Amino acid sequence: MEKLNPLTCCFLMLFFSMFGLTATAQTKENKVAIKEWLIANENKVTLISTKEYQQMSPAVKAVLDADKQTLVYNQHVTQKDLEAFEQKNDQGNYTSIEAIYERSAAKKATPAKLLKEQVEENQYKLSKWLDAHQKSNIKIISRQNYESRSVEERTYIDALENKIIYDGVALTLEDVKAFDQKKH
Repeated sequence: MEKLNPLTCCFLMLFFSMFGLTATAQTKENKVAIKEWLIANENKVTLISTKEYQQMSPAVKAVLDADKQTLVYNQHVTQKDLEAFEQKNDQGNYTSIEAIYERSAAKKATPAKLLKEQVEENQYKLSKWLDAHQKSNIKIISRQNYESRSVEERTYIDALENKIIYDGVALTLEDVKAFDQKKH
């Protein structure tokens, strides 16, 4: 049998550890969703373990089987248990696991994520504006660069009709909007 070289061994260890982390994260997310589902449906769904169900009389089992609001689980409620329950329950007077996942996804849309999306949208708009005005002969210069120039160069820039002198590190959408407002 061939020995694995150290590089291959490290790669395999990294692969399996990443696979394990992904599976753990997925399992944790599923457990949270299941817990939220159980809380959301605590007064709408009857939970019975397989062990309890097996000890019941045939008459009680028949009543529970007819009641589509009963979920029979083995040791602990799993994703498959919820899916099976939702398939047999066409009444829909419970909160579905899909609704729980949607709510969870909405919670993940944090203000930081929304801010990042806004920044990306502004960058896109700025890029489109720059593309549209590429041949407009607009002088765009930072305030720092402007102030570092000689008096003659600043006088020349000041005399230009189409110029944007922006503060900060980079041109922003607000700078462009201010320029457009000044033009109109």
